[in-house]
Amino acid sequence: MSAPSLTGPYTHLPLPAKEVHSIATGPGPPGTVWVTSTGGFLRSSDYGRSWTVENAGIASPSTAWAVTDDRGVLFGADGDAIYTWDGAAWHQSLAMPAVMTLDIGPTGELWASSMGPGVRVFDGRTWREADAGLAHVHGAVQGTHVVSVTPVSAGLTLAATMLEGVGVSHDQGRSWDQLSTGLPLGGVWRILETAPRQLLAATEHGIYTYDLPDTAGAGPGWWLLVATLAVGSGLGLVAAALVATGWRRRPVVAQAILATRATNRHGP
Repeated sequence: MSAPSLTGPYTHLPLPAKEVHSIATGPGPPGTVWVTSTGGFLRSSDYGRSWTVENAGIASPSTAWAVTDDRGVLFGADGDAIYTWDGAAWHQSLAMPAVMTLDIGPTGELWASSMGPGVRVFDGRTWREADAGLAHVHGAVQGTHVVSVTPVSAGLTLAATMLEGVGVSHDQGRSWDQLSTGLPLGGVWRILETAPRQLLAATEHGIYTYDLPDTAGAGPGWWLLVATLAVGSGLGLVAAALVATGWRRRPVVAQAILATRATNRHGP
C-alpha cells in the first residue's frame, strides 16, 4: 500500500507476492524500494508501481525475511543466512539462520537478530557475537530468541526477545541484563524511542511505554520507570507505570503509536 501521508488515502500496489515481511528504501536512485516476501526479494525503481524479482544467489527465497540499507550496502536475510547485494546477485555475508530483523546502530553498525542463534553485529568488516546474557533455557531446549534490536544511543542498546522480556546493554551488546519485571510472559516484538528518554514496546499482549530516568549514568536498576499501555483485542487502553520495583497506572495517548510507526524505518 502507498499513501501521500500517514493517514492516507492508501492505494494497493501491484506487488506480485504475498506476506510481505520487510521493506527498505535504497540504495539507488529515488523511487528504489525493496521488499521481502514468500516470493523472495523484490525490487521496484518507481515507488512500487512495478516490481522485479531479485533472488539470484539466495538459497531459500521463500524464507526471505529481513532487508535493509546500511550505508549504501543492501543486506538481506533468508532462513539460512545473511547476504549482501552487488547490483546483480546476492552473496553470503554470514551463515546465520532465522534472522528476523536487520537494524542500523547510531554509528552505522548492523545488528542481526535471530530466533535461536541470538545477535550478531557487523562493523563494516567483520561480524561478532553480541548476545551474552540473553540465552533462554526451557527444559532441555536452550536458545537465544531475539526478535529485534534497537540501538538507542552509542552506549545503550535494547533487545526485544520472545521469552525473556527486554534485554539492556550498555557496552554495544557485549553483555546484557534482562528486564522482564512487569511484562507478561510472551513475545516482545520491538522497542522504540519515541521521544528523548521515552520508549515504546510492542508485545503480543499490547503496547508498553517506558520512561528512562534523567540521572546521568543510571544503570538498569535505576531506569525501571515504566508505563504500560495494554490493548485488549484493539478495544481498550490500559496504562501503568513502574516506580522502583512496582507498577502504577497513568494515561498514555494513542497517537504515540502512530508517531512511532511513522518514524520507525527499521520496524519488523
